[in-house]
Amino acid sequence: MASSSVLTLALYCISAAAAQPQVTTKNGVIQGLVKTVAGHSVNQFLGIPFAEPPVGALRFMKPQPPSNWTGVKQTTAFGAACMQNTTDRTVFIPYNVQLSEDCLTLNVFVPGTVSNTNRKAVMVWIHGGAFTIGGTSIYLFNEFVVQTDVIVVSVNYRLGPFGFLTTGDVNAPGNAGLWDLIEGLKWVQDNIENFGGNPKNVTIFGESAGGCIVSQLAMTVASRDLFHRFISMSGTALSDWAWVRDGPQVATKVGQSLGCNAAASEKAKLVACLRATNATSLLRASDQSMFPGRNSYPFGPVVDGDMFPLPVVEMLKDINSTVMKNFFSLDYMGGFTDSDGGVNHFFPTINITFGVPPTYMRDTLIPQFAAGASVYHKDEIAQKLREVYYDANADMERTGRLMVNLYTDTLFSVPTVGFLRSHLLAPGGSTFLYYFTKEPSFPHLLPVPDWFKGVNHGDDIAFMLGPDSAAQFNSNLTGIEGNTSRAFMTYLANFAKTGNPNIPDTVPSPWPEYTYTREEYLDIGDVIINKTDVIPRRINLWLDTIPAILARPTTSAPSTTPVASEGSLVQLSTMLAILIMLNASKLLN
Repeated sequence: MASSSVLTLALYCISAAAAQPQVTTKNGVIQGLVKTVAGHSVNQFLGIPFAEPPVGALRFMKPQPPSNWTGVKQTTAFGAACMQNTTDRTVFIPYNVQLSEDCLTLNVFVPGTVSNTNRKAVMVWIHGGAFTIGGTSIYLFNEFVVQTDVIVVSVNYRLGPFGFLTTGDVNAPGNAGLWDLIEGLKWVQDNIENFGGNPKNVTIFGESAGGCIVSQLAMTVASRDLFHRFISMSGTALSDWAWVRDGPQVATKVGQSLGCNAAASEKAKLVACLRATNATSLLRASDQSMFPGRNSYPFGPVVDGDMFPLPVVEMLKDINSTVMKNFFSLDYMGGFTDSDGGVNHFFPTINITFGVPPTYMRDTLIPQFAAGASVYHKDEIAQKLREVYYDANADMERTGRLMVNLYTDTLFSVPTVGFLRSHLLAPGGSTFLYYFTKEPSFPHLLPVPDWFKGVNHGDDIAFMLGPDSAAQFNSNLTGIEGNTSRAFMTYLANFAKTGNPNIPDTVPSPWPEYTYTREEYLDIGDVIINKTDVIPRRINLWLDTIPAILARPTTSAPSTTPVASEGSLVQLSTMLAILIMLNASKLLN
C-alpha cells in the first residue's frame, strides 16, 4: 500500500509539472506557472533574462543580447531588482527582494491559455521611481490581463549611476537604462508571438519616471517599429526633471567621493576606476544626500548625441525629420492626477505638517518659480503666479493645497498637456487626455500631511492594477472603487488594442480625442465623464499667458529683485521653451 501511495504521488507531481506552461523563446525553453484570479487562469513567466548581466566591462554601457541556454529554464520567480538605495522605504521600492547588478530580466503575464496562434495586444510596463528606485516585482498584472484580455510585459532597467551615469563621451555615454528598455522591446518583438501576443500591436505605458521614459522612447529612432502606441501617466519628456544637464560633473563628483581622482580630460581613467568600484560603494557615493543643495535628480536621461542627438525643443522644430514623423505616427494617451504635486512632500524645505505659511508662498516659493522661468520677467511672472496660487485670506492648510497645485502644474499637468499639443503639430496617430480625480478611500500610496486632499502621485496605480493586486500596496478598494478600477483598465486596454479607448469593450462614458479646438478629456472621478478644457485657469496661465510674456524681446537688464535662496526652485527651461514654440504654433493655426 505504501509503495502504491508513493507511485500515486509521483504521478501527481509529474502531471502537475506537465501542467505548467512552457514556451520556446529565441534563447531557449522556459517554464512558468499558473495563477487563478476570479476563477480565470493567468500564466506567469517571471525573471526571464533579456540581456547579458551588465557587469564588469559592461557597467555603464549598452546591454548585450542574452546567451542561449539548454534544458528548461524555470521562470517562476521575479529576478533581482536593480541596484538602488533602499534606506527610505516606500511602497514603490521592492521589499525582501535581492538587489543585484545582474537584474536585466522581464516578466510576461498571459491570460487564459498560452497559444502561439493567438494574437493578443501587448502592453509593456515601465515602472517609475525617479530613475533611481523601483522594480517590476511590486506590479502584479494578474487582474489586469484577466479583465482586459491583453498580454502585459514588465521590464527591469538599470537605475541611478548604473543606468544613467555619464561622462559625456564614449567611456560612459549615458542612457544605459533606456538602452536596457530598447533591448527588452527587441526581446518582445522576437518572442511575444510564442506567448500568443501580436508584435505588430505593442503599447508601452509607464507612470512618473516611467511616463517620462515612454514619451522619450517615442522621440528616438532607436525605438522605431518596436512599439505602436504609448501611454504616459504623470510624467512626460517635457518635464524638466526628466533630463539631466550636468551628467559629466555628477560623474566627476561621484568619482571624487570614491577616490577616483582624474583630471577633466581623463575620462577613461575615471570610468575605469568607477567600474572597479564595489557596487554598494558606488551606490552610496551616488546617493542624493551626496549632492547637498541640489534640487534636481543627479541621474536620469541625457541628450547623448546617440539616442537623443538633440534636445526635445530642437527635435520639435523639425516636424519633417525621421524621428518626428515616427513620433506623430504613434497613438498617444497622456494623463495626470489632480494632486500629483503631493509627491514633492518628500523634499520639504520648511515644516509643512500643519500647512504652508501664506507669506512663504507669496514671498519665497512663488518668486523662486518666477525666477526659474525668467530672470528678465520674474516680477511680472510672479504677479501672475500669485493670482492663481496665492490667496491672502487662506489659512496654512489651504495655502498648502495651493502649493500642491503649483507643483502639480509645473511637474505634471502642464508638461502633459504641452506634450499632447506637441503631438498635434502634424497629422498622425490619435491623441487622448485623462484627468484622474477619484480620491481614494485607502491611504495614499506615498505619505502626505493630514491637510492634503485629492489624488496623490501614484495613487492611480492601485486603480490600474485592480482590487486583487492593489492589496500589496495596502490598498483595499471599495466596491465603487473597484468599478472605477475596471473602467480604467478597460480604457487603457482598449487604447492598446485599437488606438481608441472607446472600443472594442464597453466603457461607462465616451472619450473624445484631444484637439486644439475642443481640448476634450476624460475626468475619471466619482463619475466618469468627458469634459472640455482641463483646469483652464491654471493651464492657460502656463500655456498662454507666461509664454506670451517670455516671447517678448528683452531690452533691459535682468530684474534685480532679490529672490530667497531657500526652497525648492524648479527649473522650467525645457518646458517653457517648448511651450513658447507651441503657443506660437497655435496662434498660426
